[in-house]
Amino acid sequence: SYRVFAGLEYDISKNHQVAAQIKYSNGDGCLDMANDMWYCKQGVTYYDKTQWIYKDDNIDNLVGSLFYNGKLGEHFKIYSDLNYNYYNNKSHTLLSQQDLFNTEIRYLSKKNYLRYNADATYSIGKSSVKFSYSTTWIKAEAKDMLRNIGQSETEDYRNRLFTYYSCKVSPKFSCSLGGAGEWIS
Repeated sequence: SYRVFAGLEYDISKNHQVAAQIKYSNGDGCLDMANDMWYCKQGVTYYDKTQWIYKDDNIDNLVGSLFYNGKLGEHFKIYSDLNYNYYNNKSHTLLSQQDLFNTEIRYLSKKNYLRYNADATYSIGKSSVKFSYSTTWIKAEAKDMLRNIGQSETEDYRNRLFTYYSCKVSPKFSCSLGGAGEWIS
């Protein structure tokens, strides 16, 4: 199991910065456990069956991000980010209870995620107006690799647009008014 992280930041000019980061992790988890099952009936303790569980996970996770932060003049600020995530988990489970049942599951779970966000804020004095847009795409897959049953695949697109007005009336009181709309497919 290991993790890698790298990032950089660059000032294009006094009012414009870009940054990037990437994270990768790989994890192997293993559980091997045996349970003796005991029970008590009318004050007498009995030994029943042995249960054995083995579980092995192999997980890959990659996250990459790009950021932009800028200022145009004194009143106008822009922020934007782009994020991507890839996740993959291969899971293997064996479960056995003496003389009763045995089962094996090999499960695969994958996810791709992409999100873009942009914000623009215009400020004058004690008031500001903000406009934002974000879009998200997610594709997920899960399946039982042994029996090829229970397979599911989903894809989701979301677009969100919102705005709000904010005003600081006094040092102790401010108000905001806004709205948002979201489209999902």
